[in-house]
Amino acid sequence: AHDEFEVGPKNCRRSCGSVSIPFPFGTTKECSLDPEFLINCTNNVPYLPNSTDDNENPLQVLSISVDAAELRV
Repeated sequence: AHDEFEVGPKNCRRSCGSVSIPFPFGTTKECSLDPEFLINCTNNVPYLPNSTDDNENPLQVLSISVDAAELRV
């Protein structure tokens, strides 16, 4: 049996659509380790906040793997 436990703040949304959002990432400032780990969840689709403040072409997040230290867009 594998016991699931939540890492990071409690009562945080840990998915957006079919994409898992593990800590240190989060969908709110309170649920992410740092603003760089913030994921925008819009219509159940996760996006990276655009660092250029040009939200016309946000990058869609396809998957996040903390173990592999990988975020796919």
